[in-house]
Amino acid sequence: MSHLKRIAKVSALLFAGLLGLAILHSLLVVFPQPLLRHRVSHANFTVYAPEPFPPEIHPVLDRSRALLAASTIDEPDLRRKVYLLNSYRLMRFLLVRNVHFGAILITGGIYIADGDATRDVARCKKLGPRDNRQRTLSGAIVHEATHDLIRRRVGFWEDRRLPTWVKEGYCDFISRENAIAPSTGFAILDRRTSGRVRGYAYLEYRLVVDYLLTEKGMTIEQILDQPPDYYETLGEVLRWSRENRERIRSRWLDEGPPPAVARPAPLIPRESSISRDGTRGPR
Repeated sequence: MSHLKRIAKVSALLFAGLLGLAILHSLLVVFPQPLLRHRVSHANFTVYAPEPFPPEIHPVLDRSRALLAASTIDEPDLRRKVYLLNSYRLMRFLLVRNVHFGAILITGGIYIADGDATRDVARCKKLGPRDNRQRTLSGAIVHEATHDLIRRRVGFWEDRRLPTWVKEGYCDFISRENAIAPSTGFAILDRRTSGRVRGYAYLEYRLVVDYLLTEKGMTIEQILDQPPDYYETLGEVLRWSRENRERIRSRWLDEGPPPAVARPAPLIPRESSISRDGTRGPR
């Protein structure tokens, strides 16, 4: 009997230990700030990172804010937290899955796996050819933030039921970029060899959303409330894109970001932050 009691006690301790680790891990996922020593607040964003921020973080966040403002479902007063991990291992440890550029939590927190604010670049460890492995950091932030806007607009469960093409297409439409380079994407579209290049599907999703919003005159609210049939719409889109290829190519390749005001600032130590009005205060 005493032997069984010892086994039960050890089992209870192991269970308690595993439960404690699971709770600790969950807390780190939602609140990873202890792992990220530096912080800056600007343009409705609070960004956390393991290294000090360069001055270029301000125009990156200004561009993110300007891109989001183009969405009719934007919530301009919503404060967002961005966790710039700069570590694929840490990202995999926290989210227990592989991600490409970033991820959005149900709490609205935005994770970016690897970003360089100095050059406004977010990198992906592996996503097909090399030109599929980076996009702008501001665009990666906007892509994930737009996922959150969609979820806030339709609700959690309806968001789960929405077609992938609607969500990913609109997120890339608002961020004005794709993981796959537009020149590569249009070349693939011409050849119809999509199976060979990862990331092509998202370009196609964006093209469909672009067509519905700019050519058909639909609103994103209408698309979210009653998504059209994808394959039926895709047939229209492919005909439209063939007839207007140069116009679309020119617009996608040449469209620059909306105007953003760069605000130079020194490297920001971990003990301080910069608020929206530019004042600095204690962490």
